[in-house]
Amino acid sequence: MESERRMPAREHGQSLNERPLATILLAWFLSMGFDFFLHGGLMRDFYVQPTGFLLDSLASFRRIPFAYVGFLLVVAGLYWLYERIGVGDWFQGFRIGLAAGLVVHGAEYLGLYSITTASPKLLVAWWTGQAFELGLAGAVVGELRSDRSTRSVAAKVLVAVLLLAVATVGLQSV
Repeated sequence: MESERRMPAREHGQSLNERPLATILLAWFLSMGFDFFLHGGLMRDFYVQPTGFLLDSLASFRRIPFAYVGFLLVVAGLYWLYERIGVGDWFQGFRIGLAAGLVVHGAEYLGLYSITTASPKLLVAWWTGQAFELGLAGAVVGELRSDRSTRSVAAKVLVAVLLLAVATVGLQSV
């Protein structure tokens, strides 16, 4: 009816973000940059010692693309969730992504602890790192849902990924 008052799209749970693919890919790119920093830099010592739990370096390297596709699926799911609940800024996106990461990855790593020989220290490091990674992805999704310029967010993501790469190389040199 014409007499009905129109509400903004966000109040109906509809998206104001008309660039879902760019949003998901940018969030995923930042999460992959952080993942490189987390595993190649901060957690590098966990992967040097052979264990019965982890694959050898070559086998792991061959399977890494499966993990990255898996995280792309998680970021796409986060985007879908944010569309439904109306997340509309980077900080809210970060908080909800972090909370989702703590719950999902916490459950995942409790399951791994129950059936593998992985050390609790490794699992806690993975849990907190992956939760923060999802928080970063959530921040990008939230920022782009707030109608920020894709170009400006992409520039920030690129700078962050480059800084993470430099930090990773620096940590590997220590």
